[in-house]
Amino acid sequence: MAKARQPIQDVDPKTGKEYTFDSLEEWAFLHWLLEMEDMGVVKSWIYHPPTYLLIDKEVYIPLYPSNNKGKERSLLRAHSYTLDFEFTIDSKYAELFSKVFKIGHFNCPDENGSLTLYVDIKGAFSRYDGDRSFSINQKLLYMVYGIYVEKIVVKDLFGILGVPKRCLKTFKGNPSRIYGNSNLIPTVLKR
Repeated sequence: MAKARQPIQDVDPKTGKEYTFDSLEEWAFLHWLLEMEDMGVVKSWIYHPPTYLLIDKEVYIPLYPSNNKGKERSLLRAHSYTLDFEFTIDSKYAELFSKVFKIGHFNCPDENGSLTLYVDIKGAFSRYDGDRSFSINQKLLYMVYGIYVEKIVVKDLFGILGVPKRCLKTFKGNPSRIYGNSNLIPTVLKR
């Protein structure tokens, strides 16, 4: 039997807040956000923002048997979804971010010149078919709230928008074989 994956814990170096991540990809994405925030590209971010109710529960009143007659019973459970990250960027970086993120009528800059992006982090390989359930949640969230959630594969993101310096080493501090030859974020931003 396969061992359950242990959650990854890390601390935000600026605030001291401790986070527990579902995956190493989420951990790497946080460090990408932190470095982008230090450079003034990302204005703010939230890890696991509030959950969205996508479909409310359905109930029914049974006609039989007589001991439950007239009492409300659950027919279908409610369905909700929590995305991984929500973050805001300065809209002057929208063109650069459009290389990875879909930017359109559903996430126009606000009056402050900020653009909010919603992200679900995925690994390059999905063992248990999480992409199918994500696709359904993505559609429902857009239909109900008008929020488009971007599926991000961290390795692809880092290849286009740069690797945070912290990710040149693994979570345990060893040199990274995955991101070791990639461009750092400052290099990409200077282009």
